[in-house]
Amino acid sequence: MQSAQKKDVFAGSYSVPVMLFVALVILFVILGLGAAFLLNDQFNLLAVNSQSTAWMQNFEQTSRRLIIVVGLGLLGLLVALAMLWLVIRRDLEARQQQIDTLRKESARLDQQLKGRAVELAEERTQSRTILQSMNEGVVLLDAKTIQYVNRAFSRLVGYEATELVKQPLSDDAALPLARDLNKVRGQVAQAIAKGGVWQGMFTFQQKDGKGLETAIVGMPLLESDGRDGSIVLLVRDSSMERKLEEQKAAFVSNASHELRTPLANLRTRLYLLRKQPEKLDEHLAVMDDVTAFMQQLIDEMIDVGRFERGLVLLERENAVLQDLANEAVKNYLPRAERRSIKLTAEVENDPIKVLVDHKRIVQVFGNLIASAMNHTPQNGQVDVRVKIDPSSNGRPLAAVEVQDNGMGLSEEMLAQIFQPFASASQGVVSGTVLGLTLAKEIVELHGGKISAESAEGKGTRFSVRLPVLDT
Repeated sequence: MQSAQKKDVFAGSYSVPVMLFVALVILFVILGLGAAFLLNDQFNLLAVNSQSTAWMQNFEQTSRRLIIVVGLGLLGLLVALAMLWLVIRRDLEARQQQIDTLRKESARLDQQLKGRAVELAEERTQSRTILQSMNEGVVLLDAKTIQYVNRAFSRLVGYEATELVKQPLSDDAALPLARDLNKVRGQVAQAIAKGGVWQGMFTFQQKDGKGLETAIVGMPLLESDGRDGSIVLLVRDSSMERKLEEQKAAFVSNASHELRTPLANLRTRLYLLRKQPEKLDEHLAVMDDVTAFMQQLIDEMIDVGRFERGLVLLERENAVLQDLANEAVKNYLPRAERRSIKLTAEVENDPIKVLVDHKRIVQVFGNLIASAMNHTPQNGQVDVRVKIDPSSNGRPLAAVEVQDNGMGLSEEMLAQIFQPFASASQGVVSGTVLGLTLAKEIVELHGGKISAESAEGKGTRFSVRLPVLDT
């Protein structure tokens, strides 16, 4: 199409000089023919009046003048034709240069277009990859059908993308999810008509028939501004959000409760201290224990937050696992004696070498012992065992078990045992309501695993598995 336009332009540019050249050639031919006819007439007259001397002289003069005029005219025409040819040739060369320039520019533009096409293809691939990797569901709808869904939305609703794309949108559609999306599309279209976007909650029917509570943001497709009914939906599972909010509220409530109890104890002891100054040592000892508990609780809350944000760095060093377990047991022996609980350590003789953060692993064992003692009545028993896990495959693992013979845990409590304040929420008296949460974080940061087994009335057993250094 562009080549045809170029030919038309150049044809128009050449038409004037070419027509002038043709006109001069025609004029040259007419002048030559006219001169030939005149000379022929003169020769005819010469044949008739050849006897008249005066006429002969007149004829010669007239013929001479005619030849001069015709010769000058022809010479002028030849000069004009030559100059016109030079002009046309120069113009042709200039036009040829323009054509070459245009061809180069056309080739450059074609190359740019090809490069842009490749870039667009890459951008389209990148955009699709980003959409597929998003955690939020993305749905593209036009006025009549589902145009696109990403992997996250498919996971949310239980349908494959191929089952949804090109499905018609209507209130009587065969697919329940298509009916739901049609309702959402109508609400979003109303918001777009008012110049805004739509945000709201909606319950979709999943493939298995269950309802899924979602938070949706609907907006027009940027390329169409919603004029053709094309909209984009961002879909998020709000049920998880609600659970997180509930967990957050429970955390704050339990933390407040755990802090309120020792504060009340402190206030009571201060009151008694004023009334019973003679029992100063007794009241101070209790106040020391209470403040130590509060300090421990605050430290644990800070540690939990740091672990969740990934801000904890381990200071690893070679250690013997039996020594770490014995240190934790030694730290809790006085408390066990006060509560008449038998606390024992059963360890293998061969040293089990590990690469761990000494302080953190002792903290893990201490928290497990504290939890076991909290669930063990007076005259009960808590056993700590350290051994090589016989069931580990490949690289050997060390096994540390803390077993109590207390009241045991229900299935509900066991399922939440590593959640923050889980024991407090179950009404269990505890010395450290965040200890098991921290223990899980620390063990997993070391590349290990922690678990709990329990049965009501038969006690609880905590198990820790840690990688062993090759010897």
